[in-house]
Amino acid sequence: MSSPAYYDGELPSLVLPAELEQELASNVRRTFSHAVKDLLGPAPSASSLRRAVRAVNDCIQTALAAELRDHNERASSHRLPTELWVMIWAHLPMLDCIAVTHVCHFWRATAVASRRLWSVLEFRSSAHGEGCDCDVCIACCKQDFQSFALLCIHCSQPRPTGQSTNPNLVQASLVRSAELPLAVELNLDGEYPCWTSVQVLAELLDGDSARVQSFQIALWRPSILSDIFETLPDFPAVQSVRIDICVFTENDMEFFLNSTRFTSLRHLQISVGDYTALLDALLRVPNISELHIEISDGFFFPRADSDAQHTKFPESMAAHLRTLTVSNILPGSLEHLLLNPCRATNPRQLALHYRTPSLYPFTLSLNTVPLGFEIFNELEDAVQITIAESERGDGSCEIEGSDGRGSRREVVIHRSAIYGLWKSVQATSVTSLDVHLRLWKGALATLENPLPAVRWLTLRVHIHSDERLGLDAELIRARPLLPALECVTLSALDAPPRMAIVVSERLTGFLRALRDDGGIRVLVLRGLCLREVNPDLLKIVQDVRDAPGFVQSHVLVNP
Repeated sequence: MSSPAYYDGELPSLVLPAELEQELASNVRRTFSHAVKDLLGPAPSASSLRRAVRAVNDCIQTALAAELRDHNERASSHRLPTELWVMIWAHLPMLDCIAVTHVCHFWRATAVASRRLWSVLEFRSSAHGEGCDCDVCIACCKQDFQSFALLCIHCSQPRPTGQSTNPNLVQASLVRSAELPLAVELNLDGEYPCWTSVQVLAELLDGDSARVQSFQIALWRPSILSDIFETLPDFPAVQSVRIDICVFTENDMEFFLNSTRFTSLRHLQISVGDYTALLDALLRVPNISELHIEISDGFFFPRADSDAQHTKFPESMAAHLRTLTVSNILPGSLEHLLLNPCRATNPRQLALHYRTPSLYPFTLSLNTVPLGFEIFNELEDAVQITIAESERGDGSCEIEGSDGRGSRREVVIHRSAIYGLWKSVQATSVTSLDVHLRLWKGALATLENPLPAVRWLTLRVHIHSDERLGLDAELIRARPLLPALECVTLSALDAPPRMAIVVSERLTGFLRALRDDGGIRVLVLRGLCLREVNPDLLKIVQDVRDAPGFVQSHVLVNP
């Protein structure tokens, strides 16, 4: 048995007779063969997981009733002993792969949810808050439907800490998944992280480090980064590295850069506070194809007339770099940044300095950088512009542009600054607009000249019942600015059914203008209430469809 230092208390050893072990193996196989039938879909429900867990637990309790009673009388807790879980693990049926995530003593639900092996070993050194009962855990499918995480039912937070990790179970999963790659996440978010977590991870990966293809570390104190890397083995096959710490300065980065443990690195995400440190990092990883940079407060970008050696873009990267994301992590809201644009100038300079307009496809993204629209002037033919609301909830919006060559530019900006887009983008090259309706006024009210090449227009409605909409006037006023418009999509799929009625009525004038103006060849209405509530609107839609030259329509009505 592994050292009891990893557990809450001393666990007495449990030795099973051979015949009982065979009975257990048979029961486990039979029970799991029925339990996994509910888990073969892309996203098993919580009820399916609980049902499977109960079935397996009943199987174990029945097969080992006497032994468990004896064990519970001698143990400090009523959980199953490590030896028994390792034994059960060895008899679990294999599907296409296995899943072990957030490993802890209460891993039974994760073991049942064995549809996919995402192969991530995650260690956390912080415990949950007071009042959280972590004895009951369920396995939940993550958003990508390819990985499972063990979450506490009560606080919906990842359950275990490095100190509660069961190394035997992790080691068993590594052996059984020998042909699969690994992704390692090391989360040490306390001021004084638990070194036991790092040591356990190093021991577990000893001999398997060549399988690790993705490495992510979250760290509050950057000064101990070199100590962590000295403890961990080399990762020669790692292609993606993400380091989330306060500030990645030149001294903190030295060990990381001088190391050969990331020789296959292709994707890098770091936080930097020193330009020289960033430049050194890029010079040492010339094969990077995807670079994500978070700028810390006080970042200094050298002046243009300074030593060229300190500002020169690494030419060796130009052949590989395809995605560059620059985010500044200054404290305060986006409005604060707009009031202090000088503080946000450096990240914009950085992104513009490192862009490579001759490369296609190439993505450049600026986050919370005022007046960063000039990156859009590098988009050429068949430009598609998308203006969407940001999830930040601070009045910002996300603007994305792409062209026929596959090049992409993205900015996160305050909605009051949308006007800068039209000053940078080539108006004659824009062929498609996709705008959230609440941003329509800000998007086109400042448009002084028409967009003569726009043929596709998509308006997305996502509104709440307490909002007042004055849509028609703004929409009709914008119609002359889009003289070549041929294809219109109006979507209210995200709106509540009752508000879809309101939206439909407010769009009547715009649709009437489309009918009277003519030239619309494709009309798509999604989530709009027509027939039951607004027969006049339905008649207008029919008139648009009957107009000469109309070729296609699609109406999806809310039930």
